[in-house]
Amino acid sequence: VFGVMLPLNSQKQATDYPIIEFKPGPGTVYKRKYTGACALKHSGEYRIVMYARDTVFAISEPHILTVSVSIPRKKKAVIIVGNAATDNIQSCYKQNADFVYDALTYQGYSDDDIAFFDNSDIAPDNDQQLTYDNIHHYFKTINTDSAKEIIIYLIGEGDYQSFHLGKNLVIKAIELNQWINLSSIDVTLIYDAG
Repeated sequence: VFGVMLPLNSQKQATDYPIIEFKPGPGTVYKRKYTGACALKHSGEYRIVMYARDTVFAISEPHILTVSVSIPRKKKAVIIVGNAATDNIQSCYKQNADFVYDALTYQGYSDDDIAFFDNSDIAPDNDQQLTYDNIHHYFKTINTDSAKEIIIYLIGEGDYQSFHLGKNLVIKAIELNQWINLSSIDVTLIYDAG
């Protein structure tokens, strides 16, 4: 038994996709774990065209299955390192943020899952410029990024109901709450204020 798997909306011919050989299982079951180029990595409809081949290599008429795949939504994290009054304090903020980053990657988060907002010279590859607009944009787009939950880690200086990104750059608690409420995802907020 062999088959070809292709996305339902594909414009390519079945011959453009790899052939998957299925192995006999118990009884009349044939199975195969497949992780190749057309693996079911995205949500959507897939068509699997199955054929049987007998001992003289005669091939049956195709049997077509349609499979609906729903990929689980991802976990996301955002680390925001505010600017400190002194270099020593800034170094501590950065070190703590790096520990959080390492802990998240240890738990299976990839660079694509973690946004890191920081103005230091040494930051992960996924570092983004620490600006109010960049952070606001991140929260506006997170809902379309198939996230089911997000961890927000803020480290820096702040006042009552505000977080200081830098000199004259502040995120008010009410703004952050509005940005988070734009999303239909679970939120864990950790505010490590200096």
